[in-house]
Amino acid sequence: MTWQDFFDNCSEWADSTVKSRISSLKEMGPVNEVIEASEYISEECGNALIRKAISLGVVFRPDDIATLSENGPQDEIPNLIEIALKNKFKFSKNNIELLYDCLPMEDEELLRRVDKIQKIGFFAELDGEDEDDDFDEDDDSYDYADTSGRRAGLGGLLGIFALLSGAEKKRKQKDSFSGGFFSAPQPRYHIGERVRLRLNKQEGYIVDIHNGRYDVRLDDGSFYDLLSESQIERTLF
Repeated sequence: MTWQDFFDNCSEWADSTVKSRISSLKEMGPVNEVIEASEYISEECGNALIRKAISLGVVFRPDDIATLSENGPQDEIPNLIEIALKNKFKFSKNNIELLYDCLPMEDEELLRRVDKIQKIGFFAELDGEDEDDDFDEDDDSYDYADTSGRRAGLGGLLGIFALLSGAEKKRKQKDSFSGGFFSAPQPRYHIGERVRLRLNKQEGYIVDIHNGRYDVRLDDGSFYDLLSESQIERTLF
């Protein structure tokens, strides 16, 4: 099995076939193709593909790891980060921000360690903004559209809810405001998961999540935006 054969056909195979073909791979293509292929197969197979790529010596740099975190399988990302650290690859602030927005909360400590080791400063800024709740309401220099971690009061939050950044949405999973008045539910599905539309049985992958609503890229290349959990269902193939 050549990499080109796998890359050209993996999205059309059943999971059992994909797993078998991954095991038989003796070579890998460029890292961008590995990431792309991992997005078009199931999460389980995608994780297996990333593990195989690591074993065959594919190098994932910080930009690659951040890209993978957006739509690809995520189980191996902590391992990829550790390997990047050992290779002394430099993470950018944008890399850390994207990883923070996309990865589950249990990976935050690892990202904080990278941030501290490489003196990036992302969490210093984020934590500083979290603590700075006393701002002048008459100060025109305060930009309400810039919500990258700055927590507004409840009244302001209601007004700018649609503009909240991914980092703020993640923190809302940890906290509740005003005795539970504002508490973000945990999503049932996650980015990269394969799902089926209940309406017409078309299948595809979740590519983004917005406040409990899902953007789905179908196998035919079309998109459905802001679907509710009742409109989709999980599928294995």
